Amino acid sequence: MSVRARLAPTPSGFLHWGNLLNFTLTWVHARRAGGQLALRIDDLDAQRARPEYVHDIFATLEWLGFDWDEGPQTAEDFQLRFTQSARTEEYRRWLKKFPSYGCGCSRQDVRARTTALYDGHCRELGLAVTQRRWRSDLPENDVVLWRKDDVPAYHLVSLVEDLRLGTTLIVRGEDLRESSEAQRALASRLGAEGQSFLQAHFIHHPLLLDEAGEKMSKSAGSAALKTWREQGHTASETFQELGRRAGWKKDVTSLASALIHL
Repeated sequence: MSVRARLAPTPSGFLHWGNLLNFTLTWVHARRAGGQLALRIDDLDAQRARPEYVHDIFATLEWLGFDWDEGPQTAEDFQLRFTQSARTEEYRRWLKKFPSYGCGCSRQDVRARTTALYDGHCRELGLAVTQRRWRSDLPENDVVLWRKDDVPAYHLVSLVEDLRLGTTLIVRGEDLRESSEAQRALASRLGAEGQSFLQAHFIHHPLLLDEAGEKMSKSAGSAALKTWREQGHTASETFQELGRRAGWKKDVTSLASALIHL
């Protein structure tokens, strides 16, 4: 199987060191395999997406020397031809391919009842349209597919976009292992249409943690690569710092070797 991978940042904040770890792993694996690499910007959360965060993605990739074969080449190109917000009706058609039910539970409601992704609380309630988000009717993976604010949810969009790209290699953080399983369960309901996703190879890498030992999130502070870049650091210094933070060796060559053998 030929390798087709993707970089899939979200423009909900400035990129951070955890993003760099994922980008490096993805780029090295794809290029070592002689595969194709796409840039896919997941901007479905319009309330949090900002133009400055989209520009930061391109500025960071250019600064670090990452290249890609498919997808937007500039922030302007992204807005004109690749924004996911323009494909809402297409995602709605995909929603109809999955068995689903309405749900009125907030994240706080779910956390108060269970440590699992969801406990099936609303499966048999038949909620009115104005009260619900859509969940997949898969007892072991009933994740949200469509949000209450009439926006497609992450699991649906990510699966559809990977099917669109024909992705065969998906590199994600360890925290998204359950998401991968949920999306595989969804793909299995699509028959032949979902086979490319079911045959894809998944790599779930360890997370980089912040100084408090927590998972890194989008940030405008010291964790942001933008801050490091504006301090004048080179790409070489950046990869060496990534190696230090990840516990790898000193130089870029040994870093790449360590990455490819994770």
